Amino acid sequence: MKAELLWTEHISPTSIRMRWRASVDALEFEPGQFYRFTFNDSDGAFERSYTFAQYENDCPAGDFELLISETKGGRATQLLFDAAPGLSATLSGPYGRLVLPGEGRRLFLVATSAGLAPYLPMLHSLEQSTSVPFESVHLLFGVRSPEECLCRPWLDDLALSHAWFDWEVFYSQSLPSNPAMNEHEGYVTSGLQDPARFDPAQDWVLLCGNPMMVDEGFALMKERGFKSKRVIREKYLFARQERKASDLKMSDADRALLQAKMARYQAAPDPE
Repeated sequence: MKAELLWTEHISPTSIRMRWRASVDALEFEPGQFYRFTFNDSDGAFERSYTFAQYENDCPAGDFELLISETKGGRATQLLFDAAPGLSATLSGPYGRLVLPGEGRRLFLVATSAGLAPYLPMLHSLEQSTSVPFESVHLLFGVRSPEECLCRPWLDDLALSHAWFDWEVFYSQSLPSNPAMNEHEGYVTSGLQDPARFDPAQDWVLLCGNPMMVDEGFALMKERGFKSKRVIREKYLFARQERKASDLKMSDADRALLQAKMARYQAAPDPE
């Protein structure tokens, strides 16, 4: 499939929101899944993976949005942050296991920075649903500073409009001058420290973002008694990791086996 960039909005000093239009009438995906993008720049073709992040009703079925945070010196950052409408890309997908569980007591969504992206269409889907399959949904969002707290107005409105949803933001570098009740100092994993907060038999925890956060969060949930299947993880794949991975040589047989696994599980291979 092909896609063309419609517009870009800078929503923080380090993040952008982009809307694209696909060459098909509707793109298949479950909220939380990602597509593989092939871009072209002056050095040729390269690939990146991005989760669909649309969360408002004005996004037609053939359009989609991305939420991207910069990587210093990153090839995709240099291309996308200065991109003009009309930029094109080739897509393959969808991939990924970070999707809404069927039902449970509580759902905890844990993210850092652009790791918020998969949760936006999830929350929009729940907002549109006539019956939310959870007693409550809790977003724990980690950023460095107040200006990097993405999509705050929409999240605040969602919390005010729906009793089943609340959210907290954790600042690792600087707090607002007058922090609200749901604003805290520290890393987002500090919100996972209290074992009394969780029910490992009935709750679900989704983790998306910085690999160190995902690993630490998973270890904490295991300590709380969670089975692995109730903690769903997805890590960032940074540009330097993408370059390192691209240097690995595979035989035709290895490549065919990898593609068969991706098709069977509808998930990208773990970068580790």
